Amino acid sequence: MKHFDYESIRNKVVDTYGRRVVLSLFSEFSRTDYTPLWSLYKDWKPIYMEAEDPTEYEAAMRLIGDYEHWLLIRSHPKIAPIIDKWAIELEIKMRSDAVRKMVRHSASNQGTAAAKWIAEGGFTMRDKRSKKGKEEEREITEVLSERLHEDMTRLGISVVKGGK
Repeated sequence: MKHFDYESIRNKVVDTYGRRVVLSLFSEFSRTDYTPLWSLYKDWKPIYMEAEDPTEYEAAMRLIGDYEHWLLIRSHPKIAPIIDKWAIELEIKMRSDAVRKMVRHSASNQGTAAAKWIAEGGFTMRDKRSKKGKEEEREITEVLSERLHEDMTRLGISVVKGGK
């Protein structure tokens, strides 16, 4: 998917004073004096998830085409919690995909190092030492553990724990 052409709609995403529009861009927060361009959930979430980029740079370029504008949108108090949830969902999706690849490649040993790095969340920018980071990591680990167990059961794989 190509990057969004920011300049082609600059007059719609920047107000008459040259300030970047944030909330009014979205139907979820629209005002009567401005016609929203997108819906966060219907238009932006699918593109965000499809970009599969935990750094969010690729998503920013596909969605708005201007990184500074993305940062304003991303950090707005009404929008940040929504995109935070997307980021967690994306991380879980990427880890789940990586775990599935590890299971498939375990017999051939191809690409498992990269898949393991993804499954372990090596790409995250979250501080796993903070209380919030630990809570998010625990939540993600629980979801992944469930999915892994379901995948292994479906594939007929059983784990044998070794003892002394």
